[in-house]
Amino acid sequence: MERRRTHSSFYLLLYRLAQRSGLEHIHSIIAAYSWYLALAPEDPMSINRLAILVATAQSGSGTVYVSACRSCTANYLLCNTDEKKEFAHSFHCEPCRKKRQLAAA
Repeated sequence: MERRRTHSSFYLLLYRLAQRSGLEHIHSIIAAYSWYLALAPEDPMSINRLAILVATAQSGSGTVYVSACRSCTANYLLCNTDEKKEFAHSFHCEPCRKKRQLAAA
C-alpha cells in the first residue's frame, strides 16, 4: 500500500511538472510516465492506473488529493472515501511515522 502511495504521489508530481512546462494533458501523461520509468524502473505501476489517478485527482471530487506530510513536508496522495478518510492537517508519511514511533519507544 505505501509503495503504491509513494509511486502515485511521485507520478503526480512528475505530471504537474510536465503540465507546467506547457505540454497538453495527454502529452503530460506520457512524459511523466517516461520520467517515472526512468526514475523508478523496479516494479512500476501501469500507465493506465496512473492516468486514471490523474483524472480522479483533477476531477475535484475530493476522493484523492495531494497534501504535505506534517513532518517532512513531502507531498503525498491522500484518500477521502467512505472506507478511508485521511486528513491533511494530521497526515504523516510512513517514513516519518516510523521515525516518530522509534523516537517514542
